Amino acid sequence: MARRGFFGRIADFVQHPIREIQRILETPPEREEQPPEERQRGAPTGRGRAQRRYWDSEVPRPTIRRIQEETGYSRNELFMAHQELFYSLPGMVDEPLEERHRLWELYVREMVIGHGRRNDRNNLFWQDIGIDPRDFDWQAWRDVMGYSKRK
Repeated sequence: MARRGFFGRIADFVQHPIREIQRILETPPEREEQPPEERQRGAPTGRGRAQRRYWDSEVPRPTIRRIQEETGYSRNELFMAHQELFYSLPGMVDEPLEERHRLWELYVREMVIGHGRRNDRNNLFWQDIGIDPRDFDWQAWRDVMGYSKRK
């Protein structure tokens, strides 16, 4: 059956109400299927298990405990806060899945575990991601790292 406008469907219903009610009850709602890589469950694809596994395996327990003491966040809240900060970077959600995973690993190594100056332009994370460290939300990062809570 060809698609008809709103008023055309009303006219059909008024002319043949029983037939139209049966058609409505028998026809399943039309759904637009998304390709598998674009399906979302409240978050961009790829934000889940692989990143969590990497976080859990690479961020040392003492680092997690120190940040928890400073922020009051649970382990899960810490992970989610860093993930949210990571995905707030310009263009991050548009990156292909594998590239996001690679950049996430670099973020965790350089910005969470970090050795050396994190705001240095020569930091591998800034070089690879192509963002100037001056354009980063350092206050949000300090908050999730627990540095803003110190006196």
